[in-house]
Amino acid sequence: MSIRTYTDTICEERPRTTSRGGTEYEQYCYPKEKPILDWGVSLTAILKEWNPSQPIPSTELLTVQFPQLHLLTVYKKYKGFRNYARITTNDFVELIAPDGQELDRLPLNAQLKLRYNHFSQLPNNSDTQLKDNLGCYRYRRERQQCNRNRPAHRA
Repeated sequence: MSIRTYTDTICEERPRTTSRGGTEYEQYCYPKEKPILDWGVSLTAILKEWNPSQPIPSTELLTVQFPQLHLLTVYKKYKGFRNYARITTNDFVELIAPDGQELDRLPLNAQLKLRYNHFSQLPNNSDTQLKDNLGCYRYRRERQQCNRNRPAHRA
């Protein structure tokens, strides 16, 4: 649950009876407090155990909620934030952006795919660990990163 909030203005059209018995619609606006979304990741850790007699694990979805930095007072003076996802370069796990998206320009809510490949080329009797990184940066003025490092993946 978010502990920080912002005030948004909500406007609605409301009917009003005129002096001649007709109906007019007028706009009614009021402030409403809403939560500022913070980090959220659906798969907090991924551990895959595999041996050559098994099929390669199927593709998994990783749902990511990036924080709404533009609503935080400390970042109000900056315009434009980009969200990104990266993974250590490797031959075994591929991180795929949603259709029509790029990994360095993700929306606030993104469903990434983890696709497993070439497990037959993994070294025998050893752990292979990969690290992914979810983050955001402002792309106007100086580039300042705000990362959330995630635990290593094991393939």
